[in-house]
Amino acid sequence: MGTVIPISPTQTITEKKPVSSTLLTLPSGATESVRLAKEDLARKLGISVDGITVDAVIGQEFSTDAFYCRTAKGRIAKDAPPEVISGESILLSASGRRYEYHASGQTVIFCRPLP
Repeated sequence: MGTVIPISPTQTITEKKPVSSTLLTLPSGATESVRLAKEDLARKLGISVDGITVDAVIGQEFSTDAFYCRTAKGRIAKDAPPEVISGESILLSASGRRYEYHASGQTVIFCRPLP
């Protein structure tokens, strides 16, 4: 079983211990999002879904710009506050690299490879 670390009432990090052979425990409702993210990454990399591991699923609230992996450097104070989207950051590993996805319901967005 993974380690669950509460961040706030709306955020939880669930991560797999590297020495454990047990399965990752996902936040409620994240199973479908993780499946979609793994399928998307497998297509992008041209590998099998079995070659992708889930490193972490982090429940959080995003601004619209953050959810779509955009920066909002030019936002002016008089602009309306951004919409809040509840979802998860999904961190996947494949072929020695890590990748970040954002998900909310059936919407899954590839953000970037991580360093």
